Amino acid sequence: MDAIKDVTDFNGGVESKRGCLAAAPQVIRASEFDYYRSEINYFDPLRYKPSPQITVGKTLLAIDVDGTVIGLDARLEKIAKEIEESKYILQLDDGWDSFNAKKFDKEVWVSAVSLLSKYAHYILNEFSTVIQPPEINPVPNGTIDLSWRTKNGRFLMNIKGNENNMLASYYGDLYNNEQPIKDKLVNDSIIKHLAYWMRNLS
Repeated sequence: MDAIKDVTDFNGGVESKRGCLAAAPQVIRASEFDYYRSEINYFDPLRYKPSPQITVGKTLLAIDVDGTVIGLDARLEKIAKEIEESKYILQLDDGWDSFNAKKFDKEVWVSAVSLLSKYAHYILNEFSTVIQPPEINPVPNGTIDLSWRTKNGRFLMNIKGNENNMLASYYGDLYNNEQPIKDKLVNDSIIKHLAYWMRNLS
């Protein structure tokens, strides 16, 4: 199956990457994020006071998959639950979609949930914000989608497991193509303007 057609859209269907990106002609490039960088550099903590839910003690939740342990702050309990439930992806065999879907490599799933955990922790610690858990969905080409649709915005990240020196690609907006954002990740280092934008997923 052509990998270009294996990207889940925000409505739960499947469309081409080209079609998805063509629908957002005014996408903001990474180099144009001066506004976000300025906001990050001069972030005023008084504007976003942590709620009692966010200031409880930091107990770690451990998720173990065949010896690979992923730890999450207890304040990210909903994300931990979603990660636990997504373990079924590792049990899918070739042809799980009744067509030509690929069996999933454990490394791809670990890359997806580790990246999710890393950004969720960073946003929590830097901005006192708990983002909502995404849907963690298998894609027939062997990649994994992290998909959010919250009251403030929507966001889709497709994880490939660092093949061809690319870990993931992503697209999001605040509906009606407001503040669109898209790019690719070549590693799991935190991109600050991306993390700042992802506060909209709370």
